[in-house]
Amino acid sequence: MITNKDVNLLSHLRTNARQKVTEISKSTGMPATTIYGRIKVHETSGLVKKHVALIDFSKLGYTTTSLIALKVEKEKREQLENYLSAHPNMNSLYRINYGHDFLVEMVFENMSRLQCFLDETEMKFSVEKPVFFNIINELKKEVFLSRENIEKDDVDKN
Repeated sequence: MITNKDVNLLSHLRTNARQKVTEISKSTGMPATTIYGRIKVHETSGLVKKHVALIDFSKLGYTTTSLIALKVEKEKREQLENYLSAHPNMNSLYRINYGHDFLVEMVFENMSRLQCFLDETEMKFSVEKPVFFNIINELKKEVFLSRENIEKDDVDKN
């Protein structure tokens, strides 16, 4: 069972997974050994899947990020999933409902590369009604259960 202390610990990890255990200990009042142990428990249970860095892809020359909803015939779903999963420009892939099969986040150097991907994918898999949204400006990312979100929730409750 997840306790309030676990939520507090997880919010610290969501905000900065590289924060030192001693710093988290000072902030939470929990002993460092307890924090280390709880992190290991959460990793082993699969609650904490991995520790990752959030990268500004535009600084690497990838200026086009797009969310694309795709629908294909039932017989082609597994093939499309495998294709998208293996694509080097795929950042995130989700199985969705309400008229589409997949939502994929793709990152490209430019719009022309995105268009090539769309054309190729539509041709290979006979994609029905693709819908895509180009990300103009990232306003917030990965804030659910972060310190920012938890502290805001605490203020809202008071």
